[in-house]
Amino acid sequence: MSLKEQKLFFTRNGQYTVWEKLNSLNLESFDEIYYYLIQKNIHSPEGYPHLKAFPHHLYKIYENLSDSSNDKETFELKVNQLFNGIENPKCDFNALIYYINTTVFDIQSIILNLEQLKHNLESLDIEGLEMDIWSDESERIVDIRFTSEKKLYFKENNNIQYLNTEIRIYVDLKVMLLTNFSQYTHSDNEKNKFILKVVEKISSLRTELFKPIKLSDHTLRKLIVMEDQNFPAKLKFHIEGRFKVGIDIDHSTSASDLISQEEIKYFYDKYPLSLIRVKINDDDEKLINLDGLNGKIFSRSLNLTSEDINEFVEKISILLEYDYLNINYKKDILSMASRRITVPNQTRENLVSTIYKAIEGYIQHNINDHTGVFVKLISNTFFYCLKEKIVFSGQFTQPHEIKGILDERILGYTKSISGLAKDDINGILFCLFNLYKQNVDNLTNLTLSIHKSIQDTLELMRDASGQ
Repeated sequence: MSLKEQKLFFTRNGQYTVWEKLNSLNLESFDEIYYYLIQKNIHSPEGYPHLKAFPHHLYKIYENLSDSSNDKETFELKVNQLFNGIENPKCDFNALIYYINTTVFDIQSIILNLEQLKHNLESLDIEGLEMDIWSDESERIVDIRFTSEKKLYFKENNNIQYLNTEIRIYVDLKVMLLTNFSQYTHSDNEKNKFILKVVEKISSLRTELFKPIKLSDHTLRKLIVMEDQNFPAKLKFHIEGRFKVGIDIDHSTSASDLISQEEIKYFYDKYPLSLIRVKINDDDEKLINLDGLNGKIFSRSLNLTSEDINEFVEKISILLEYDYLNINYKKDILSMASRRITVPNQTRENLVSTIYKAIEGYIQHNINDHTGVFVKLISNTFFYCLKEKIVFSGQFTQPHEIKGILDERILGYTKSISGLAKDDINGILFCLFNLYKQNVDNLTNLTLSIHKSIQDTLELMRDASGQ
């Protein structure tokens, strides 16, 4: 790829450079331009170029023509004529994902605030910086493009490259995507300035550090299991922090069927996921990757549209909005234990590990989940409730409807660490089992139901305390 290419995705709007147009044409079109230039006496033949060299050869002719000459305009008109007869080329995609976990302003206020930023770019301290804004109020989307020049010196030649960094804001989803093409977008430091300034203009968030959201192992597992809509094409596992193992999946299959295959089940049950590649709507040609460790969404397929990205972001937004249910709270529980139980550190760690293993085993015993995702969701929620002392009331199933009972010793340990009564601890589990039974095998609805129950309980707790 040449640095003359513009890596534009959301804000392309039909804008292509002559270089990009030439690189989209075929040999037949190159021939037509080549002999057209000879016919018009714009170019004297110096040998017929090789196919791969044709775009560069024609572009050099174009560059050497005077900006004020009719020949340059004639050349460009011919290129446009041929380019307009083909499907517009698409580029690959690479972006960082940001989630705004606070109030986002309404779209009219966002546009007004961004317009103010547009006329005060000096605060970003980037020479020659320009900013453009597009909005789609019906789709609740705002696009921003930051553009500036970068001077390149090579063999005593002074060339100019245009850097473009785009930000797409999904107002209702509280999600932002920032394009992240190496060498074609701005530096990491400059992009950090952009994201901080933009998030300040569109939300109540005020911070000096705003990082892409990391997608946990559990989050990635939830995505491929959610209603089996996203057919996995690749799974990459992180092996004990030392290396990664990638498994390519060459045929369309649901996550449930895939996980049951012995070769994949070995890694799936034992190691965390760090990256997944999924097919969009079972389209074998449209592939998109989620890099959980770096909070990155990308695709090397040259066939994705903005609508494809919008649809995918809509799917993952529930995972981002309710990310607190994707977190393993073992460190928090261990911290609680250190304040309440006076024993050696190793003994304390063993105790918490024993509680975790027993609780997850008890959950697995009561729900049929070979994916492990439902068990983890209920486990994460249970320990989150212990951490925040959230006790559900009046909505849990009676104990006799549950298979078996939680070991009295585990109940005692959990009571000592959390400070909650044994009945309250059981009540949290019974409520979660009841919610699961109401939403069997529907991960999206179960997540929403759990979140609603937590919020309703918190509201009751605030009312009871007079807050």
